Amino acid sequence: MRISRSGECGNSPINEFIEDLAISLADRDPRAFEEVLTDDFRWVRAGEAVSRGRDAFLRYLADESAADAITIFHVSTDGQTGAVNGEIAMPATDIAFCHVFEFGSAAGNTIKTITSYLIPLAYR
Repeated sequence: MRISRSGECGNSPINEFIEDLAISLADRDPRAFEEVLTDDFRWVRAGEAVSRGRDAFLRYLADESAADAITIFHVSTDGQTGAVNGEIAMPATDIAFCHVFEFGSAAGNTIKTITSYLIPLAYR
């Protein structure tokens, strides 16, 4: 998978953490999430089903095909939340995305919820 990072993580380990998770989500890599999801984790895909539980999410990642490429435009965190946006090139279409991460701890090293906004792009 081709990866283009935002370049905005600099001195922010939390920004780098969620940028890495966005890349792992596009790459469909369940290993990156095994130790960081809370027991009550939820994945909300706006306009689609809500996946409850870390095991269901990890199974989804293991069963799906990886993206061809990801370009990350911005990464931002503040308090208990962070967001990553950009574009993902999939085999059949390109998708604009924004993943909003809700941290499960004050340290920002666990994830309680990911809300994903996914919009198919008309151009390729």
